Amino acid sequence: MRHPVPIACVLLLLAAAGCTGWRRDSDILNTPVPQRQPLQIWSGKNALVAHGVQVRGDSVRAVPRWRPPECDSCARYYALEAIDSVRVREAAPIRTALLAAVLAAWAILTIGIAGFGGPGS
Repeated sequence: MRHPVPIACVLLLLAAAGCTGWRRDSDILNTPVPQRQPLQIWSGKNALVAHGVQVRGDSVRAVPRWRPPECDSCARYYALEAIDSVRVREAAPIRTALLAAVLAAWAILTIGIAGFGGPGS
């Protein structure tokens, strides 16, 4: 039988890694963007999660997140006027704490049930 403690530890570590959300930032393209910084670029009804974002004159170069940021053949180009909004990823500490609390309660219950009268005891 598989012991629940390692599974609980993995879930708690995932919760500790944190939840993230997106926050609109209208000034992000006015400063140099770190190459690995994920951004959500909205143009029309389409969004692209990208990194390797560079502003070049009146256009923006962005590479889809699943591709290396140096990939020129993967890059997508947008006119600055065509971009409706840009969002940056940020940590969501309240959601992270809530998820950690739920997973901790689940782990305590699982360990308690397994330790008291479970199969094989």
